[in-house]
Order: sequence, then structure tokens, then C-alpha cells
Amino acid sequence: MQDFAFKKWWIPFVAGAFVVGCAGGVGNTASTSGGATTGTTGTSGTTGTTATTGTTGVTRSVPTVTLPSNRAEVRVSILSGQGRRIPGSLYAQLNGFRMRIGGTDIIPTDFIGSTDGINVQLDGYTTNKFSFSQDMGSSLGKSYQFLSFDMTKMFEEQLDGSLNQIFNGSFPLQNIPVEVPVVPGRESTVQVFLNNAALGFDFLFDRPTFDQNEFDFENALTGANRIQGFLSDMISFDISSVATRPGMASGGAADKFMISGDAMGISRSAGFDGSFDLFSPNFIESGVTTNPVQLPDGVAPGTYNVLEPDPSVIPPAVVRITALQGTWRDVNSVITNMGTSGIVVFPTSRPGQPQMAVAYVRSGNTFTELYFGEVTIGATTGTVTLWPISQANVDAGSRTGGFTGTLSNLTITAGTTKDGDYTLTGAPGSLAATGVFVVYSR
Repeated sequence: MQDFAFKKWWIPFVAGAFVVGCAGGVGNTASTSGGATTGTTGTSGTTGTTATTGTTGVTRSVPTVTLPSNRAEVRVSILSGQGRRIPGSLYAQLNGFRMRIGGTDIIPTDFIGSTDGINVQLDGYTTNKFSFSQDMGSSLGKSYQFLSFDMTKMFEEQLDGSLNQIFNGSFPLQNIPVEVPVVPGRESTVQVFLNNAALGFDFLFDRPTFDQNEFDFENALTGANRIQGFLSDMISFDISSVATRPGMASGGAADKFMISGDAMGISRSAGFDGSFDLFSPNFIESGVTTNPVQLPDGVAPGTYNVLEPDPSVIPPAVVRITALQGTWRDVNSVITNMGTSGIVVFPTSRPGQPQMAVAYVRSGNTFTELYFGEVTIGATTGTVTLWPISQANVDAGSRTGGFTGTLSNLTITAGTTKDGDYTLTGAPGSLAATGVFVVYSR
């Protein structure tokens, strides 16, 4: 049995449905017919809206959010491993990944990509990714509750390293309880532990086997627990010109702050182990980032990989393996018209939890000050708490230099807050005490 101590649920979550537009989800229930219920008129009449009373507010310039597309990107990450790779190791080909809400809302509705699925070494410590995209239509986001997939082939490793096929057919693994946010323009990941203690082969009866109890143990599926997905695409802010920056676990000052709404981290340069630190309430985990790549039809996002010691190697710290993957984009590629000062709110997929926020000061396109924190938005107002970016790698209870503020004049469309005004108390440096915030969403 795999040592449970090696498992880390990389992004901590609270179980519950992901509902766009509920309090605590950057939105609220104050909308009356899908139109804006409060707000101010934007410069062009499109970035802001007129309140339903017909009262026109002051002219204000709101940053423009441009999400990559209307499609949601979904990654199912199968984390395998229970022991060393040896002759007799089992390999499973997994395919037909799908998620559902109820009995009829099943995704993907269309599939573009390889039909071969993924090949998983069940007793090796590996990360195996199956990705698909889904057109979300007019939906602002959904939480999918069940994951299913099929094993279509199984192989056994021979003494010479070759693989002998021992199964060819369909062996379904169905209705795995999950909670996966699927949001237009965003990327989501759900991690599933699967090894040869749960999925095996009975050579006597010549058929695959599945141990439900072992699988549930590996994935902490007790009682009403579900495997929690998370938003895994991060937005990066260049902080190389900020005076005081957080330090990397590997040494040196960070030059990027990265945030998704469900997680945050810092980065320095790219391409080496230690160029990325991911923060959680209890630990900092390091890994590798790669830079975005210019392609003929656009720019492919950069990537981040969180690494952990390979428990199959003695000592484990000698070799590090991928435990979590995601993508990142520079903020200037997805948000324009940011002005010299403002706040960006990043929705979380955790119901009832605060949103993440970044406040900034810019000179041209250069960030000279950056602050991070959390936001809570109610029906008509909200609150914000911020700290200097230098405190990003400091435990929440030990941070210094924090300050607070309020949110008002919310622009609400289809029950979801899009933007509004902020007022800060004790704003430091050149950060404007009053201004506009925008929500990173469609």
C-alpha cells in the first residue's frame, strides 16, 4: 500500500458546489432579470452599466478583461505509483474521460485530440494528463460532480522490458465523486490517485480487477467527501521593478507574482528546479516554470510544474517528480486599460471563501508597487484586505503592513459582479486610495 504521507492535496478546498454569482463567489443574488442592478456608466457605456433606477453615475475607466476563449480547459491528472518499476509491472491505457452533472449534462460534448488516451504505469510514481476543452455557451461556469473513464487495454512488463498485452476491451471506472469547476476562459485540474493496488489483473480468471476500498482510501473518499478540482491557470504580474520583493525558497528575489483565485505563488526566471514556489496554508512547494512560446497562430501559455521527492528512489530527495501542473499568462495579455492604479479580483472555486485580489501601481506598463490579499463581496458592497507583495511568502498570521478597504457601486450582470469602486484606508505608497476594481471573469 502506498505510504499516505507522500500524498499532498496541493490546493486545499472546502467541499461544495461551485456556483457563479453566489456570495463568496464574486457575485451575488441581487440581480433581477439578468440585468445590472447597481453600478456606474463606463466611459463607452459598455464597461460599466447604468443602474436599474436610471441614475447615471460618474464616468469611470474600467480595465478590460479578455479571456483566451469561451472554451473551458479541463485536465484530468492521474497520479500513479505504489512501488518500483520491475518485471511484472502493469500498464493501463485509460480513455473516454467524461464528467457529468445529473444524468444529462455530460462533457466533453465534442472531443478534439488523441483517441489513444493515456498510458499509465500503475506501480510507477508518474503524472499522466488527459485534457479536453468544452464550449461553455452562455454559461458563466458549472461544477461537475462525477468523473468516469474506461480502461481499454492493459499490459504487463516482461523481463526484457517489452510490454505484453493482457487485456483489450472496456473496463469502466464510473461515477467517481468529484467537484470540478468548469469556467469559460479558464483551466481546471482534478487529480486522481490510481495505482496497482486499486486497479489490477487476476491472472487466474484472466480479467482486470478493481478494489473500490483501496481507491477510496487513496483519494480520501470517505463519507460525503469528493475529489476537489481547482483553477490551475495562473496570471502573472512582473514584480522585477518593485522595491521590496518576496524571496524564493531556492534563494534570490522573485520577479513574478502568480495567482489563479485558488492558489498563488512566485517565480524567478524559468527553466530550473526552484524557479517556482507554490504557497499553501501549511507549506511552500517548489518546482519549475517555462516561459510562453510564440506560435504562428498566437502565444502558447507558460507552464509551471510542482515537484516532490520520488519515493521510489533512496534517498527520495535525490530525484524529484512532477506532482502538479498548470499554465500561466502575463496579465498584460488578458487585461488591458489597467491605468496607473487599481485592483483585480480573481474568483475562487471554493464556495463561501474569499476571492483573491491584487492591487497595483504602474508606471507605463511597469508595475512599481504590488499588493495581494482577499476580497469578500456581498449583495451591494464588499470588503478587501491587502498586504505588500513582500509578505506573500509569510505565514498569514505573521504578515505585516496590511490595510483594508471597502467595495461599492458594484456592476452586476446576470447575477455576477463584474467591477465596482474601492476605497482604501491607509493605502501605502502611491496606491490610489480610491479607484476601480475589475473581476477576472467573462
